[in-house]
Amino acid sequence: MSTTISQSSEVDLLFGLSAVVDGLSIPVMLFGIVLLVLACAKARDRVHAVRTVGILMAVAGALLLGFGASSPVLAVFTGTDDPAREGAVGVVFVLRTTGRLTPGQVTVPIRKRRLVGVAAVMVLAFVGTTGVSVALVNRSVTTPTADPDFYGCNGYVELCLQPLDQVVWAGSHNAMNSAAYDFFAAEHTITIPEQLNAGARFFMVDAYYGYDDNGIVRTNLAGGVDRKQLEKERGKAAVRELGRLGALTGTADTSGTKDDVYFCHDFCELGAIPAQEILTDIRVFLERHLTDVVAIDVEDYITPEDLRAALEEAGLLERVFIPEPGATELPTLGEITAPKPGEYEQKRRLIVMTEKARSRYPWQLRTYDAFEETPFDFQQIDEFNCLPNRGGTGKPLMLVNHWLRPDGPPDPAKAAKVNSQATLTRRLQQCLFDRGRIPNVLAVDFTAIGDLYETVNRLNAAIAKVTGLTAYETDLLARSDEFSEEEKREITGFHRLPKISDAKALAFLGPGAALLVQPQEVVAQESSAL
Repeated sequence: MSTTISQSSEVDLLFGLSAVVDGLSIPVMLFGIVLLVLACAKARDRVHAVRTVGILMAVAGALLLGFGASSPVLAVFTGTDDPAREGAVGVVFVLRTTGRLTPGQVTVPIRKRRLVGVAAVMVLAFVGTTGVSVALVNRSVTTPTADPDFYGCNGYVELCLQPLDQVVWAGSHNAMNSAAYDFFAAEHTITIPEQLNAGARFFMVDAYYGYDDNGIVRTNLAGGVDRKQLEKERGKAAVRELGRLGALTGTADTSGTKDDVYFCHDFCELGAIPAQEILTDIRVFLERHLTDVVAIDVEDYITPEDLRAALEEAGLLERVFIPEPGATELPTLGEITAPKPGEYEQKRRLIVMTEKARSRYPWQLRTYDAFEETPFDFQQIDEFNCLPNRGGTGKPLMLVNHWLRPDGPPDPAKAAKVNSQATLTRRLQQCLFDRGRIPNVLAVDFTAIGDLYETVNRLNAAIAKVTGLTAYETDLLARSDEFSEEEKREITGFHRLPKISDAKALAFLGPGAALLVQPQEVVAQESSAL
């Protein structure tokens, strides 16, 4: 029977088609690779997309290996050693057995036990190869461990030893107010996960109560907001309009609950995103970047209890940084990220600050108890200054507000110049000279436009050069036997701040250079050298 099947016209047809498919295999494979790359590039969560594609490819490979492992059995029953023909014969074999194809010349009846044998071999081969694939993947994936010596802190090894007041962070003003979230008059073009991946680590967000009104989020200011303070900040006309809409009393509520927390700007009718979505995105980022520290500055129109509930629901409450009680010195990024003995990470790497409500929890910091800042109501670049604003002076950290507020919506075209390295550098130097201190957060609109990250890295590089951390890390890496030469090259290529000369570092910092303090490790190294 097997010889009859292998010489049948049906097999000849399938065999001929297999030759055509074989010729198309390379173009189809290349087209598939292009589609996979595009899918991963367009995916919102690229890590999850790559992982899913990898699992699908592993299963597909297991299937191919399973069919390959069963080919010797097919060869026995089909009477041919040609792999392509075996596949075609196998298809005809199954079709004829199930009655889907009428046999032309059958001389020996097919026994059920043979069919069962072929099916059993194929199932066992598939299960076996899939198991081997999973085992190999599991063996190749090790449990992630926080390793600041390799990955650095917030991406750079020099930052681990710096106290917080000698670290500069890339900040995102009104980070949620993005066209990616369908906000009107947006101040960004990308999502918060994309901002995180690009290098932003300080996020300014506004938290409001809202409720869903048939697909539109309505602002609900009925709870947690002082009406007089709101009038002072937004104007009496805006408050009257909110009252007319029922937002201040909640009478316009038609669905949802009044205590849902949204991140909005001014009014949720102009754009809103559930706080849970953003907070979950931040949690996922911290779970995947074990030596990174993120800060959120909340302009809070909600109560501390509801902020706490939102953090807890997103799984972030256990990740909120709690300052050491009574500490007189700021911690280093390395101290915040260092895991405790026996643990693979330090979970508490999210700094949470609120601008309005009094602190009710040990983790809830008051923004302007920690920060002093600059003004933020500039209409032209030449109006930028560094005069004291909220927070006064004498605070441990400094926030530079760097964006324009001309008449009309924010303009991404102007952001290219506002966020250029020349303009940003000039502003940072202006604050260094006028305030006599290191700016710690440079907050901008349109983080995806301009040179925010390059400028922040350059200032951090200048600080590391003057404090001796650049030379310290270079010497430490050269003498280390913890890493292979390939790993050392990876650290040097990806986790070191950009190179800068002593002269350029001093010129960048100006009078701020004299304010810098050498980390204890650098002092100890210099003392031992003497």
